[in-house]
Amino acid sequence: MHVRFAIVLLAAALPGSYSTTNAQGPESARQFLSNVYQHYGKNGHGVNLTGKSGRKVFASSLRSLARQDISVNGSHQVGVLDGDPVCACQDWDAIHDLSIDLQPVDANHSRAHVSFSLSAGKDRRNLDFELVRERGTWRIWNIVDHSDPKAAFDLRAELEKDIRQVLQNGKRRPGY
Repeated sequence: MHVRFAIVLLAAALPGSYSTTNAQGPESARQFLSNVYQHYGKNGHGVNLTGKSGRKVFASSLRSLARQDISVNGSHQVGVLDGDPVCACQDWDAIHDLSIDLQPVDANHSRAHVSFSLSAGKDRRNLDFELVRERGTWRIWNIVDHSDPKAAFDLRAELEKDIRQVLQNGKRRPGY
C-alpha cells in the first residue's frame, strides 16, 4: 500500500505532469498553470489547442471553438490562431521569469495573471487566464493577451467573432 502511495506522489511531482490538477483548493490551479508552462521550456513543444495535448489543458468549449474556426476558414486561410495562445507567440527559446498571480473565484473557477519573458529580460508577455474545473480537473477556459498595451486579444471573443463573420459573409474580411 505504501509503495502505491509513493508512486502516486512521485507521478504528481514530475515536471509537465497534469495529475496534480485533481487536487482541491487554489494552489492546485496555480500548479496546473505551472505544469502547462513546463511545456514551454528550452526545446519544449508547447501545447496544441486543437491537438491531443490540448485535451488536458483547454476547456472542451474552447477547443471546440478553435476547431470550428479552422473548419469554417478552410485549409487555405488562417483563422484567429496564427500563434500559440499560451505563450502569445509563434516561437520561443524558453520561458523566463514566470510569474503566476492567482485569484480564486469559487471552487470551480479561478483567474490568473501570468507574466513572463520569451528571452532573458526581453519581450515581456502579460496574459490573463480564466480557469474552470471540467470533470474535476482545471482547464483553460479563456486567455486574454495584454502584451500589446494598444490592443488586448481575447481568445474566446476573437474565435467567436471570426466564426460569426465567416459564416455571415461566406469569406474572411479583406485585410484580415
